[in-house]
Amino acid sequence: MTVKNGSVDRVAMIDFLDAQTWTRIGDRAARARRKRAAIAYVTEDQPLALEKGDILVTNASDQAVASGGTSPSVLRKLFARGVSLYSFPALHAKVVVLDSAVFVSSANLSIHSQHHLYEAGIETDNPNVRSQAIAFIQSAASHSVPITEDFLDRIEQIPIAKRSYVDLPDRYTNQSSEAFRARTWLVGVHGLKEPTDSEEIRLVNEGTRLATEFLTNSDSSPVYIRFGRTERISKVAANGDNLILIWRTAAGGYPERVYYHARVLVNQEGPRHNLIFYEQLPQAEEESLTWKQFQKLLGKLGIPKVSKDSTRELTIEQSNKIHELWESARL
Repeated sequence: MTVKNGSVDRVAMIDFLDAQTWTRIGDRAARARRKRAAIAYVTEDQPLALEKGDILVTNASDQAVASGGTSPSVLRKLFARGVSLYSFPALHAKVVVLDSAVFVSSANLSIHSQHHLYEAGIETDNPNVRSQAIAFIQSAASHSVPITEDFLDRIEQIPIAKRSYVDLPDRYTNQSSEAFRARTWLVGVHGLKEPTDSEEIRLVNEGTRLATEFLTNSDSSPVYIRFGRTERISKVAANGDNLILIWRTAAGGYPERVYYHARVLVNQEGPRHNLIFYEQLPQAEEESLTWKQFQKLLGKLGIPKVSKDSTRELTIEQSNKIHELWESARL
C-alpha cells in the first residue's frame, strides 16, 4: 500500500514484534496524543498511561474481576482521569491504536505480560488497518456496558481469588529482539559449475536434504549460493531470512533479472565456503524484474545504487518498501 505525498510514495510500515512487545508499545504511547485500546484483561496502568479522552474496552465481568484478570483499582484510577471505559465480557482481543500506529498482539495489560510471558504481535501504520482497528474498538464499545461510578462500586466488592503464575526460565522470557529479526539480503549471483570436489558434493547433498524439509510449497526447489566463510552473510544468515537476487548468467556478465524475496532455508557451513540454500518458488521467474526496473525502483525509494556483485543487508524499512512497490515496478 502506498500513499501519494506530492511526487513521493510513502510506504506503510509493518513490523513483527517479539518479546519486547510492551517496550515498543510504551515508547509509542509516551508520544501519542490520542489512545484507543481493546484489551481483554487489565491489571496495570503502565505503559499505556491512558488519559482524559482516551478509550479502553476491557473484560470487567464479574468472572474476570473475581479471577484477578482485570483490576477494579486500576479501572478506578483510569476512570478518575477521565478515560472512557467499557466492559465487554466476550472480549479476547488485544488491539491498541496510538495516533497513526496500530498494535495487534497477544499481550494483556499486566505486569506478568510485560515481564514474564512470551508475547508477540504486529505493528503497522497502514491507514486502512488503522481505520479498521478504530472501527473494531468503537464497535466493541458499542456492544459493551459503560463502566460508571456505580459499576466500579459494585465490582470493587467482588472477592478476588489469588492468581498463581508459573515463572518461566529466562531463556523463554529474556530473548533478544535479534533472535526474531529476519534479515533481508540483496545479493548479486551468477551461475556456477557443478561441484567436482567430493567434500563439496557431500555438503550440497546434505544441504539439499535439509533444505527440502523447510520448503513451504511442494512445487518449490531448494537452490544454493556459495559464499566465502568470512563474509558477514555466511556468519549470520539463518532460516527465515530473505534474499533478493540480482542474477547474471556468467561472472563477467550484465545483470539479467532480479528475483523477489526468496526465503533462506539452510546456511550450510563448509571448510572453505558456506552454502546458503533458498526456496525457489514456481512463480519466481514470472514475478521477477528486469535490472533496469529494479534500479528504477531503488531510485524511487531513495535506496543507494547497488552493483551486480553486491552483498548488502537491507534495513527492515528498505525491505518493506521494496516488497510494497515490487508489483507496480513490473508494470
